[in-house]
Amino acid sequence: MRKFERFACIDWSGQAVARPKGLAVASCETGDIAPTLVTRTDGWSRETVLAWLVDLTETQSNILIGLDL
Repeated sequence: MRKFERFACIDWSGQAVARPKGLAVASCETGDIAPTLVTRTDGWSRETVLAWLVDLTETQSNILIGLDL
């Protein structure tokens, strides 16, 4: 079984606007520390979440990502 080093979850808001207030990203490392919100000064959009995910693939992060759709 694969050993993940990081974990992230994305709460995908159903609100039909460019930057939904309910759209949130949280992440943590392995261990006992609770996840923290990943914040952006201009808020999250679906496009910026996608860009964040693409950046993770480019760094080859060993991360497990959950989506609340």
